[in-house]
Amino acid sequence: MALMKKISKIGNSYGVIIPSDVMALVGLKPDAEVEITVEKGGLLIHPTRQEDQLVMETFRQFADQYDETLRKLA
Repeated sequence: MALMKKISKIGNSYGVIIPSDVMALVGLKPDAEVEITVEKGGLLIHPTRQEDQLVMETFRQFADQYDETLRKLA
């Protein structure tokens, strides 16, 4: 599937509107995190894996809980 879309200026950044049927096709919901990769002169955009988000959230909770101890060990 190939789509032709224009890049729009949004504040100091730029964006591309993703049609809702494409969002549904790849399992994206509004406010979902995506990973953008530059590859062979193009951009690849794909959903982040839920496992990656879970690992990061668990790490943040661990770091918050043991912040003082970790600083003493450093």
